[in-house]
Order: sequence, then C-alpha cells, then structure tokens
Amino acid sequence: MPFKGDLQATEAVSGPLHHLTGTGNGTHFGRFTYDADLTVDPITHNGVGTVVWTAANGDQIFANTAGHVVSVAFPIVRFEETQSITGGTGRFADASGTIILERTLDVTTHATTGSFDGAINLGH
Repeated sequence: MPFKGDLQATEAVSGPLHHLTGTGNGTHFGRFTYDADLTVDPITHNGVGTVVWTAANGDQIFANTAGHVVSVAFPIVRFEETQSITGGTGRFADASGTIILERTLDVTTHATTGSFDGAINLGH
C-alpha cells in the first residue's frame, strides 16, 4: 500500500550522533510521531541509523535508514534518506517496504521539515 505524507521534527546533534523527534501526517497512519537515531560521518555527511514511526493508534513501523546531503545553501541543508522497513507492531508486525524521505534542516534552529513517499507491504 502507498505511504506518503509530511514530517516536522527537531534534530538534536551531539558529535556524529543525531536524534530526530517529530510529528507528521501520513496515509494509513493519520497523525504520527517519528523518532530517529542517526550516526553521521563528519566528512561525507552520509548517515545511517534506525527509525520508529508510531501511528495514531500506537502501531509502529521500524526501519533502517541511509541518507546523504543533496545540497547546502547555508543555513539550509537538504537531505535524502532511503528507509528499509524491517517490521513493526500491530498491523505492521510483518511489514516490509521502502520509504524515501526528503527533508531540509535549518542548522541554526535544528528544525527539519520534509515529505516522504513509499510503499508498505503488510506481509499478509
């Protein structure tokens, strides 16, 4: 099933560790919360990590993510991430699929906004 929507988050940075906490609205999810922990290479700015998407009813999707910087126009950095769904809880317990997240980060405020598009296979 298609999965797309928008995301607003705050990105906390401690050296190479980045933690995103946010909310958004997505198809088949409604309002959701978003938590991501990334490790970002300070030279290449490529990052890898894990993500938890929590739907309005509490069901969750778990994913691994890998991303890279697309462009920089200080203070805005544009990223693209590919997230591979590894499972979840509730109706997403056997989920798989891919999510493409495109977002911008204001490095002065640590606010990030973006949109995502992908597909979830429920496995049943």
